[in-house]
Amino acid sequence: MNKGKENKTEISNIDFFLKELHDEAKARSAGAVVEKACVGVYMTCVENSLGKMGVSYTWRDENLVPHLCRGIKDAGNLRGKAMGEIIDLIDSPSSLERSLAMAGINSLLNADLSMQAQSGDMLLYLRDNFKGKKIAMVGHFPFADEMKKWAGEFHVIEKNPVGDDVLFEGAGKKYLNEADATVITGTTILNKSFVEVIGECKNSFNVMLGPTVPPSAVLFKYGVNAIVAIKATDNAQLYSSIAEGAIVPRFKGSEMVTYCREKIELPRGDFRTRI
Repeated sequence: MNKGKENKTEISNIDFFLKELHDEAKARSAGAVVEKACVGVYMTCVENSLGKMGVSYTWRDENLVPHLCRGIKDAGNLRGKAMGEIIDLIDSPSSLERSLAMAGINSLLNADLSMQAQSGDMLLYLRDNFKGKKIAMVGHFPFADEMKKWAGEFHVIEKNPVGDDVLFEGAGKKYLNEADATVITGTTILNKSFVEVIGECKNSFNVMLGPTVPPSAVLFKYGVNAIVAIKATDNAQLYSSIAEGAIVPRFKGSEMVTYCREKIELPRGDFRTRI
């Protein structure tokens, strides 16, 4: 992370949030180095020398022409680099470096979890507890149609709208203010919109879900009620899945785990099997 003034009043809220995540991971990074790293077409992963793997969405610059995008410094020579150096890239101007750093942060947080993980199907929990109510989704998840069927009112807020999706700066804020439950993509961390988005979700049950989402109680401080994240069960299988272009529902060697601010009873199952 960039050094300098670290007073909450002197840096932006998103930068303060990123610093909190970074510092939590940094405290676990002593002596740890990169064993493997893959920046795949859809996902990025980092395996550290502590034996843990972390995943992130591969966030790319809007200009997709490779030679015009900001790349990754030392690409091809990341193995053996100190994990501290990798996670320091979380505020890099390069979206690929931020993706790498986020995967690195998740790998370190997975190495020393202080929260109790739960297994179960968060989508069924939301259906059972919020059927017929107002549901908002930040990021167009592949299970949007499933949730739309049981929601009383359903809106997707998306930076790149598809179909009936709306922009955050348009009707998005209104729908977030009115929602009873909201599902938020971890990509909001990579594009630095998370703090602004969660700030509009004051009246809803907020679920942060996806491969980028860090298993960190820091999220609870900002208003997240439940974290649904990827946990590697077989590093080699998960690495191969990402290197070969798999999307989350097709990941091998992984499970979806939930961490809650307050314990809830989750129905059994893994919603990925329905996608």
